[in-house]
Amino acid sequence: MIRAPRAKAFRGYGSRRSAAGLTLLELVVVLTILAALGTVMITQTTSLTNEARYEQTVRTLEQLEAAVVGDSDLRGPDGQRLITGFVADVGRLPVSLDELWLIGSLNEFAIDKSPTGDTSLAVAGGWRGPYLRLPVGANDLTDGWGRPFGTFDEDGETIASGPIKIVGSLGPTASIGGTNFERDLPLVFEATANAVDGSTGTADIDGISSAVPARFEGPVSVSGVEGPGGADAGDDTNSGLANYVVIRVYGPNPSTGGVQTLAQYVQDVSTTPSVGVTTLPALAALGGGDLTVGPRIIRAYQVPNDPTTTPEQNLDPSVASPPNPAYRLSDPFYFVNIPGGLPQPLPTLVLEVP
Repeated sequence: MIRAPRAKAFRGYGSRRSAAGLTLLELVVVLTILAALGTVMITQTTSLTNEARYEQTVRTLEQLEAAVVGDSDLRGPDGQRLITGFVADVGRLPVSLDELWLIGSLNEFAIDKSPTGDTSLAVAGGWRGPYLRLPVGANDLTDGWGRPFGTFDEDGETIASGPIKIVGSLGPTASIGGTNFERDLPLVFEATANAVDGSTGTADIDGISSAVPARFEGPVSVSGVEGPGGADAGDDTNSGLANYVVIRVYGPNPSTGGVQTLAQYVQDVSTTPSVGVTTLPALAALGGGDLTVGPRIIRAYQVPNDPTTTPEQNLDPSVASPPNPAYRLSDPFYFVNIPGGLPQPLPTLVLEVP
């Protein structure tokens, strides 16, 4: 019998490779590739995480803005802008962020508070928060990276207390600067040129491209005041009671959350047959600057003596005890002061005997 020759096992390159495994060079190449892929994945994951935390920080700052100066899109039935928030109710910026959720020493809000300067009026004012609600278990407001927001003055310098003009996050690095989703995020209520990026100031936060006028204040002007003057007050016995025209704005007391005289303008009309005040300047706050935004009341009076140095003197004509009650007064006019560069014009105030 003839037998077929036995086939020899073929041992090619592939078989030897499988038996011997990867060479050291090949292993190094594989590990290098895996390391590069891992780096890319970590970078992408970090970027996505920072983006999510950045967006969370933006949302929190938007809520904080509405809590302080109100929602700019809020309108009444007549289409007029409504001003709500801490400044509108209290009459100033918060001096610490926790005033937005803790009442502290401030008075509670009420719509019928009487200012000392005119006890016949009912003026709204006081704290009616919380204007912000913290997450369950939290005792501070934090950014997307879990750090408390920084508070700064109008020059961008860090402050521990005082009117907060800028609130911001320094991003994941907790240091000034950064790019993309790692850059600083400021919320600005007022900023000077010293706070602008690249200025010679010593700002502790970046991201402010230009100076910002006060967004919590606005100028107010009255179109005019009409009525008999001091020289023609209606009868001889009362002519001396109408020597001065006084215009007052009433609103929240920034120190206590009560109500007070916010602004006062006085004009001598003792030698004027009739009052035709039509060139009134913008009303300045008693402490200087424009009036804070929010619902306010304005009223005009005629009185015998100059009350320039006594803005809280009671001009209510129904009270007999004040030495300087109003002989004539206008109806109180309720208005909402809004932020802006031009004075908000109010109607002519007509003086009448009450």
